[in-house]
Amino acid sequence: MVKKSEAENCVHHWSIQAATGPQSKGECLNCGEQKQFQNYVEASTWGESSGIKSGAKKAPAEAKKAENSKKS
Repeated sequence: MVKKSEAENCVHHWSIQAATGPQSKGECLNCGEQKQFQNYVEASTWGESSGIKSGAKKAPAEAKKAENSKKS
């Protein structure tokens, strides 16, 4: 377990587990303190739609590649 004074004075260097849900466990490599980190992208949280719809238009370069592959 981490001593309170050790964690308070620590300049944390977090090792955070991969995002597999709404939170990931992190542990400080210096003092061993553990905490939960939220997994989110600025405007959305875990599990929300990315905002890209299945019928969304492709970028011009991607559209051209897709068109060329259909011709082959």
